Amino acid sequence: LLAGVSAKLRCGDHCTISLATDGMLTRYGLDDPHGELGGAKHATTKGHRLAQRVGLSWQPVSWSILNLGVGQTVQGVRLDQRSATGLRARRWRTRPELSALFTPLPQLRFSLIGALECHNTEAHRDTTSSTTEPPSYCEALQPTGRLGLRWQFLPDASVFANAGRYARPPSLGELYGLSAVAQGNDELEAEQGLTAEVGVDASHRWSWGGGFAQLLGFLRQADELIAYRRSSIGAIKPYNVGQARVVGAEAALGADLWRTLSARVSATWLDPRDRSEGRNTSNDLLPFRSALTIAPSLSLRSPRWKTLSLDKAQLTARYRYRSSRFAD
Repeated sequence: LLAGVSAKLRCGDHCTISLATDGMLTRYGLDDPHGELGGAKHATTKGHRLAQRVGLSWQPVSWSILNLGVGQTVQGVRLDQRSATGLRARRWRTRPELSALFTPLPQLRFSLIGALECHNTEAHRDTTSSTTEPPSYCEALQPTGRLGLRWQFLPDASVFANAGRYARPPSLGELYGLSAVAQGNDELEAEQGLTAEVGVDASHRWSWGGGFAQLLGFLRQADELIAYRRSSIGAIKPYNVGQARVVGAEAALGADLWRTLSARVSATWLDPRDRSEGRNTSNDLLPFRSALTIAPSLSLRSPRWKTLSLDKAQLTARYRYRSSRFAD
């Protein structure tokens, strides 16, 4: 169950304040009386997340926009098993962020984003514990950032490039388990690395609709990449890849017809490789990663309904195809 609300407020002629809150509840139940999955016979996993963000956007001059924001997220997971001690895990995450957008020329745009990732994770198996405060607030602090460039060389076409550094702590599901077939690994380290992409896109509108096309290539060099491998028959478990290199390309097409029908399709090619020193396998492909993914979708939209203040209602059908993957 996912719900959210957002608002924008004017704080001057060139100033806007944005507020957003969202919450999520999840529940997963397992009943395996004959132990066919090799794990717990009865288990229930419940998760929750509450996220809030406040942002300030300021346009000091016509060719630049500055954004300052901070987000706070609290999430938790609760795992209960019959005849076993339950598990409780919580995470606090704070992310201050500063971004800037510069348009020195009508055809040229620069973007810059910098942020600090501060998070703390706490877990215990004592179901009677009522601790509400984490032992330490910021056990990990990671700087992240991205620099982007876009040049519109034709009225309906442009080229773009981005480069940056990212960091991603393992999720609570990766640490403590998602389901009977996706186990957890509480020894996971945070993933971090460098990314780069370059691409070209084009779009055009007519009186009866519009369309777009995009083609891009990307590269990621990661340390402690979080990947999955088979731990037993029918089950997988995450692990850290010391050094990994991921190269890929993606193409996307879309069309909107008469403001009621939308069609999209994207195709992604991926080449993920394990570049860790001392690797003891001759095959350096990362497991459980499809080389090809294709995702088409078709949407039907309603017109705007002013009486109910409804901007639109939409019905969407999606299909996802992934090519074969190896387990080990």
